[in-house]
Amino acid sequence: MKKNRVLISLGDPWGIGPEITANALDKLNSDELSRISLVGSSRIWDQVNKKGIKPAEFFDITYQDSIIPGKPPDDGGIFVYNTLLKAVEIIRDGGAEALVTAPVNKHLIQIHYHDFIGHTEFLAKSFNSDYPTMFFIGPELRVALATTHLPLRDVSNMLNIDMILNHLRNCDSFLKRGNNPNPGIGVCGLNPHAGESGAFGDEEASIITPAVNKACEEGIRAEGPFPADTLFIKGFNGTYSIILAMYHDQALTVFKSTDNGKGVNVTLGLPFIRTSPDHGTAYDIAGKEQASHLSMLEAIRISLANAFRQNILKFR
Repeated sequence: MKKNRVLISLGDPWGIGPEITANALDKLNSDELSRISLVGSSRIWDQVNKKGIKPAEFFDITYQDSIIPGKPPDDGGIFVYNTLLKAVEIIRDGGAEALVTAPVNKHLIQIHYHDFIGHTEFLAKSFNSDYPTMFFIGPELRVALATTHLPLRDVSNMLNIDMILNHLRNCDSFLKRGNNPNPGIGVCGLNPHAGESGAFGDEEASIITPAVNKACEEGIRAEGPFPADTLFIKGFNGTYSIILAMYHDQALTVFKSTDNGKGVNVTLGLPFIRTSPDHGTAYDIAGKEQASHLSMLEAIRISLANAFRQNILKFR
């Protein structure tokens, strides 16, 4: 298997993953396409690959029953999970330097694998990463999350100094990898007005500020915590290259309101770059050629930029 390849997991074959992958690959040039490998069901790929696109390599995961778009069977999660296991095997064997994951239905997998939370957590466990960072790149904004998929009531108890410090390290490493001229990271507070000197909570003083200070001691240009309702403006105007938010919706409500369907999810803190479109399986439109491929195309391009050691943030 060839290095600097990008591996694409076709994800849930009952969702829109295979068709948006085919439509995205159709936009690549021959040199880019020569760096692409796929893993998933060859049957569904043949079904959606109407233009005869030929990746460099295809790793087929056999599924015997019929595959009807939008109608996943109860055992479908086993197939999807096996696809992810194969992707991990390929990465470990040195067959790719970057991974793009098409959407999966988390519940479908959880029917059989109860500890499955999502791609980010699965890959972190597979590669022994204690603090993976969920990171989003859009046309106008780049945001990272201190915590990912958990109830809002649990966020405060989950936060700690080491966690935030490691997220800042991951963000800094990503920026420096691309020789970004502005490696600044703005850090959100957890509470309204960043706690307002303890009036609305002490997480800023006891957890976030010490983490930011430690990051600065390591040479990381991190500043904060700042009130989230004003900090995002500094992400839009370029004061900071990345905004680190404390929880999922604090960042993604703003991000998805402005990404114009081109947002990309990136997992930092792994020994490779992993990207994915920032949407789900969309069973309601699967197989109808209504799904936009733009987010998947951006995810593939960012992974290709990583494989070729280009500046990811300037790749657009």
